[in-house]
Amino acid sequence: MKQFIKSVLFILLIVWLTASKVYALDAQQVYKKVQKSIYTLYGIHAQKNRPVALGSAVAITKNILATNCHVALAGHYLVLKVGNQYKTARVVYHNRRQDLCLVEVPGMQFTSVPIRQSKKVAIGEDVVAIGNPAGLEKTLSKGIISNIHRARGSVLLQTDASVSRGSSGGGLFDNKGNLIGIITLKLRRADDIALAIPTEWVLSALAHEPNKVDYTKPPTSASAAPSQATRIGTYGRDKIILMKRDNKCVFSAVGYDRANQLQFEALWSPNYRGFMMFFPLNLASQRIIRDSIFGPIKRDQIKMYGRTRNQLRLENKNYAILYYQKLDTTRPALITKIKNKLNPILTKQSHFIVRMYDPHSLNKFTNVRFGLDGLAAAIKSYQQHCK
Repeated sequence: MKQFIKSVLFILLIVWLTASKVYALDAQQVYKKVQKSIYTLYGIHAQKNRPVALGSAVAITKNILATNCHVALAGHYLVLKVGNQYKTARVVYHNRRQDLCLVEVPGMQFTSVPIRQSKKVAIGEDVVAIGNPAGLEKTLSKGIISNIHRARGSVLLQTDASVSRGSSGGGLFDNKGNLIGIITLKLRRADDIALAIPTEWVLSALAHEPNKVDYTKPPTSASAAPSQATRIGTYGRDKIILMKRDNKCVFSAVGYDRANQLQFEALWSPNYRGFMMFFPLNLASQRIIRDSIFGPIKRDQIKMYGRTRNQLRLENKNYAILYYQKLDTTRPALITKIKNKLNPILTKQSHFIVRMYDPHSLNKFTNVRFGLDGLAAAIKSYQQHCK
């Protein structure tokens, strides 16, 4: 009987060891499993029209990517490289203390990775890091978990897998292809040490409503803060929006490129004659909308500082688009000034075009079309609710 039990235990041990080896993947298999979920992310400086931050991002759901805030919030807007195309991205969640940002590209879906809790990772486990060091896309490096450090209710994973500038925001994976951390930094004076943000922080961020600002959403109660904008209505095929806050109203139209990708938002208000502002669809622009458009802005509070290569095409005329910055903000937006009132001009047009400088396109410019179907109805609503 004892011999029989020993034989059964031996067979079970062999089966378990065999199953473990089969279930574990080598680095090449892990790479094939997750490489479609790794993207290159650029933080763009609007005035200089060039990247000021380079990093990586990992698809954690079909709509959301995780990355580092020191990449996502470095520029004035974000660009995600998808294949051979560049898409404007926006931040939907940020926690600078954790260096964790969540990013989306409106209308795009991704292949997400499976996620494993960092707390369950052990020192000595084999891992692979996949990112874009120095812009070399989807680069793989192998290593182990060399140490684990307690950090704000979870752990930071230390690895000796090779990372460098551009790897930030990339994924750290176990030998089954599970995401176990987001690469955040390489320690100075230590070529073989890097740290990864725990997946518990990522899962916690996903579990809560992203802290993006939805300035078109009506207040949920009469006690809503007076700084919250309400949407009076959406009009026409082009979904022109009329918003109001503190007795001030603003019109909104969105612009699409030739690939029908949402790129920019244009805002203007009869309260500020001739001014039209343009914002990349990201968190930084929404902050400026909140602080500037609806705030007690005065013309002497606007600091103009430079001409862009972008142009507004309206009534067969080209208007220069400048940078501006309100004194109490740190991020610039784009603005153009037309001598006459905008609504009488715009109601005669079916659309207007903004030629945005794009160093990645063949002709160096991308035409962004703003449709105006619905503006007449929005103006009528303006006369009822805003005067």
